[in-house]
Amino acid sequence: MDCASKLAYFKRKKNLESQSNQAQNDFRVLPLFSKETNDVDTNVISINFRNIKQAEENLQMGDPIFCKNCNSSLSFLSTIFTKNEYEKRFYKNGEKIDEEAKGDDISIAIRSETIPLENIHETDRVWVCEFCGLHMQLNIEPEEIPNKEDVVYMLQPAIQISNSNNDEDISVIFCIDNSGSMSVTTEIQGKHDIQHGLSEEEYNTLKEFIEEGVNQYLPYERKNTTYVSRKQCVLAAIENQVVEMKKSHPNRKVGIVTFNDDVVIIGDGKENPEIITEENLYKLDVCKAMGKDNYTKLMSNPVKDSADALIGRFQKFNEGGQTALGPALIVAISMAAQGRKGSKVILCTDGLANIGLGEMDSAYGLSKAPKFYSDAALFAKENGVSVSVISIKGEGCKLEMLGKLADETSGDLIRVDPNEITSNFANVLKEDVLGTGVEIKLRLHKAFKFRNEDEANLKENGSLYAKNIGIVTRGTELTFEYESRSDEELSNLKIDVDHLKFVPFQVQITYNSTNGDKLMRVISKKLRVTENLEEAERESNMQILACRALQKQAAFAQQGRYEESSRCSGKWYSYMENHVLRKSRNPERTKQTFLSFQEKNSVMQVLSAQRRSRLEQKLSSKLIHELVEIDDLGQSDSKNMVRSLPVRNICDSKAFPSKEDKIKPKPNGNYFSDFEARAGDEDEEWEVFHKNKNMSSDLL
Repeated sequence: MDCASKLAYFKRKKNLESQSNQAQNDFRVLPLFSKETNDVDTNVISINFRNIKQAEENLQMGDPIFCKNCNSSLSFLSTIFTKNEYEKRFYKNGEKIDEEAKGDDISIAIRSETIPLENIHETDRVWVCEFCGLHMQLNIEPEEIPNKEDVVYMLQPAIQISNSNNDEDISVIFCIDNSGSMSVTTEIQGKHDIQHGLSEEEYNTLKEFIEEGVNQYLPYERKNTTYVSRKQCVLAAIENQVVEMKKSHPNRKVGIVTFNDDVVIIGDGKENPEIITEENLYKLDVCKAMGKDNYTKLMSNPVKDSADALIGRFQKFNEGGQTALGPALIVAISMAAQGRKGSKVILCTDGLANIGLGEMDSAYGLSKAPKFYSDAALFAKENGVSVSVISIKGEGCKLEMLGKLADETSGDLIRVDPNEITSNFANVLKEDVLGTGVEIKLRLHKAFKFRNEDEANLKENGSLYAKNIGIVTRGTELTFEYESRSDEELSNLKIDVDHLKFVPFQVQITYNSTNGDKLMRVISKKLRVTENLEEAERESNMQILACRALQKQAAFAQQGRYEESSRCSGKWYSYMENHVLRKSRNPERTKQTFLSFQEKNSVMQVLSAQRRSRLEQKLSSKLIHELVEIDDLGQSDSKNMVRSLPVRNICDSKAFPSKEDKIKPKPNGNYFSDFEARAGDEDEEWEVFHKNKNMSSDLL
């Protein structure tokens, strides 16, 4: 857990709540970069999982001890008293005394009831909770008190089934599109000997027309050029990864599922495949059962024993037909779920699902698709399976739907040129899952509350954020904003602001490790409180602020809230440029981070504007069509209605910008200043949204 500043900014709010609520209700009338209403500052927290393996090496003795009131965990920040120390601190001549702040005692700002001395045994300890102020008696050994900010507890050890399974690795299922569009070719310069071009059946049909040893060309065909199909590129990339895993992860199980008109479960290539056809492509239970039941039969061999058989299957692939992507996806997830937690599904497709579950080629299918792919993501998440989507450029795949799989399971979402696919497969396989079943609880001091977070994840009057994350990798990073409460709220919570010198933060991360242990990682920090924002800005970390800004605006864009995405982009850009950049104690590093943010931010603005404009056009065209239909029935004067009704009023006011919000050119002219200057498509936009929503601060 890292904080964007070494100081927690405390903004006094006497009677500003009603004004703030009014500002939020009528946000569009306020200046775009108004610092008073945009609520951006250095109060940002980042949680990443890069060092989780190192933390697991030093387990804390005993079980975690929790506050009986707020459920925070005893930590190195906690104030622990012996009976004598407690009496001296809270009593005088046997009578209770008013609490006074001493040094950096972070628990003292909250007024709480003391424990009667006669109830405390000589061997007891008393913990005054730093978050809620509750006084609690403890019977613990000194070794059980954490002495560092990052500790890991063993909640439940993995069950050792048998020694023979100790070496078992994760399973990797390649889910490959084998439809007709995979035969589309791409030109690459030079003559290359590319395998997997013709299937065995196709070769036998054509071999009598092929003169061995003679190059054959079509009229006007360039002779120093090789034509490579998408299927060839995908299979060559997978072959490369299979060979590599045979060397580096010999006990890993690797299998293949292909799909076109049917779904073919090949597994590790050692046995005859199973096929799902016709009406079964529309049956969710059948697809799940086929994946689960065939794992044992078709995935019984580690890659060190199955690699040659698996690669040999490639020659039997004969592309053609439609795209039964949905059924194949469910089968692949179901198979991977039978392997170790952290197994992977890598979906590779170049087209739109148009048959079976999850098809998006009909109005009915498109209406059902969002729920299907959300449910598929949840199915993978609950089973500890990471799903990555590799889309081949040139065709529309509706990544808006498929992207949910990658978002929810910490997978990758990549659009690639066919001849670059090998390196992308390698990058996907390199990102190992570090934990599954991950649940986080991030706790603030009661004087603060979270800002701009989903209320469904907030508890304890906004001071606790709790969510089931599911799967995390080294690149997973979560960011949060927080703010101080109003004086009225502080008074109701019995918080003495004058004694609020330091505030604690704590995150509890419960998860299953890759070897099956159930662990809890507890990270605790404290920050000095300041009411001087400039002081907090001088101690700020631009990487964390920029990461938060990109994640938040991308999340808005993915939800179709394009105006809010644009405003989020503008306010963070202005704040970091005009305040953080100018006041940083490390100006050179801060400037480099800001330039990286500036580039990504500009591209986000352009792509959001493209989607916003496209949606405006669709909605206005739809309305005009409906008005014309009404006019044909003699019920309205459609032409006058269309003239008098601006497009902005046709759509949800939260979705589109006003004229003053148009993207402005950047001073150095390196970035896109007008969305019309950049051609793009919906899949490209969604890929960028996915990358920024899952941005990691170490990439800035």
